[in-house]
Amino acid sequence: MYSELQDISEFLQLLQQRERIIIPPDTDSGEKLPTLIFANALLRNAIQRNKEWSLPLQLGVIGPTQSGKSSVVNLLLGTKMAAASPLAGHTRYAHGFVSEEMTPDANRCLKSVLPGWRQVEPESPGEGDLFSLSRSGQAESFARRPSIVWDTPDFDSVGSRSYRDTVPELCALADALLLVVSREKYADRSVWRMLRLIAPLGIPLMICLNKTERMEEAALRHSLEKRLQVESISVAGILSLPYVEKAGEALAVTPAAKSLRTHLAQFLDSPESGRSSEKLIAYLGQHWSEWTAPLRRELAAADYWQRAVETGIEEAVVVYRRECLDNLHYSYALQRAILRLLELLEIPGIAAALTKVRSVVTWPARRLQALFKERFSGKSAGGHEQEAGVLQETVSHLLIELQRKASERLLAGEDSANAWWRELLALLNLESTPIRSEAQAAVADYQSGFEAEIEEASQRLYRHLQQHPTTLNGLRAARLTTDTAAIVLAVKTGGVGINDLLLTPAMLSITSLLAEGAVGGYMKQVESELKERQLVLLRQTLFRGVLAERLLHLPGWIPEARCYAIPTELIEHAERSLALLTGPK
Repeated sequence: MYSELQDISEFLQLLQQRERIIIPPDTDSGEKLPTLIFANALLRNAIQRNKEWSLPLQLGVIGPTQSGKSSVVNLLLGTKMAAASPLAGHTRYAHGFVSEEMTPDANRCLKSVLPGWRQVEPESPGEGDLFSLSRSGQAESFARRPSIVWDTPDFDSVGSRSYRDTVPELCALADALLLVVSREKYADRSVWRMLRLIAPLGIPLMICLNKTERMEEAALRHSLEKRLQVESISVAGILSLPYVEKAGEALAVTPAAKSLRTHLAQFLDSPESGRSSEKLIAYLGQHWSEWTAPLRRELAAADYWQRAVETGIEEAVVVYRRECLDNLHYSYALQRAILRLLELLEIPGIAAALTKVRSVVTWPARRLQALFKERFSGKSAGGHEQEAGVLQETVSHLLIELQRKASERLLAGEDSANAWWRELLALLNLESTPIRSEAQAAVADYQSGFEAEIEEASQRLYRHLQQHPTTLNGLRAARLTTDTAAIVLAVKTGGVGINDLLLTPAMLSITSLLAEGAVGGYMKQVESELKERQLVLLRQTLFRGVLAERLLHLPGWIPEARCYAIPTELIEHAERSLALLTGPK
């Protein structure tokens, strides 16, 4: 069971850290953060108590501002140890008063259950996660057993927002609690919020009605008891201390003060065990949804963003395939491969004697290459510029569509998700121009690198022709016929100009032969493979290498002060551990 508690503790500790960063110190976090802090402290205590517990008995004295907590602590200790003041918020961090010297093991144990807290000298300035320890002396203390009495900060003043969250941790540490309230404060909302916080765990609790007038004591007690009954909060007892001018030694000798010391001593001698694992597990289950709801909304937003990006990229791929690869007017990769093939295709001349005339006869081949270069140079509608234009449009459309979706989620989201979407949308607007520039550079790199694929395809076509002598002989015959006709014409015309209309169709018969039979089928296969290779390279360089890489990682650039940034795996692991604890036994 304790391994599961450890898993839950690690997750909730991280969640608490993120909450404290996201929620400003001067903001009222409602019930969520106090219960989360309390649960975290309870988990640490449960784990530590299972391993080793060397601390003396812990009594936490808690209460609202100016209720007289420090005065009551001094009363219990039998000497003036806690600094009391009529000013609100005088005690801003925990002061512990030990009846015996702390052992090294006890000190280590205390630091384990108060991680991140710093021990200071009793009179040191400061607030929040600090504590001091002072030796009180067993002779004067009310307790019969070794103990630590904690004088805690208030939890209700305006200034306490920066340190009030330490009180739940001290409550979780305590073996017993004494709530000190005055007649002005006992009905305050903050008091009952604290009682509702600690009551479900059954930590032994007594209440001290401080500064009460004799005539109103019975009415105050009755009102308090009735409210406790309505709230279903159990207490071990309600004790009263009278209002005394210049309280101190005068209060210490009153019968009420002696009664308080006696009852507290008996209370601490055998405090009822309120630390059951069942109550802790029930407490975790009761508050889990509230604790994790904002994180879940953020994870849902991140999941939506991931799906939007991936869907948008796949839609961009579909557009590219439709406008380029499946477009009948777009086949520049194969055409460039054929052009290169013609350059590779050296058909032997017919005779050395015709060398002089050959400079005239080879004109059709040069002219055919020129025609291919003119038609498929990449500057035409079916070449590089068409492809680059299509890709540029798809990238722009993707970014605009993502901006639209993010804006819609921002307007429709919960408060906690709104901050995430607002930050993401700001980042997207900021990064859109750099992303477009990177995408344009990636397209240029892809087109440049794809020339190697075209070269390889032309080499394959050339090798394939070598394996089909019939087609190769047909090409040679076509070339030979062209050469012969050119020679005859050259002789008849005295070598004067060759008619394009006569010779160019003859040379074009070469490409007709390439499109026929087994070679033609192979050319179609090469063309299909070239297009698939184009798509693969574009996915790597543009769609994944730039768009997915930049857009999917964009949430990671949200400042940590404005998001939880907790992976899904961590909450899922913690919830599996919680399910094991809360499931059927």
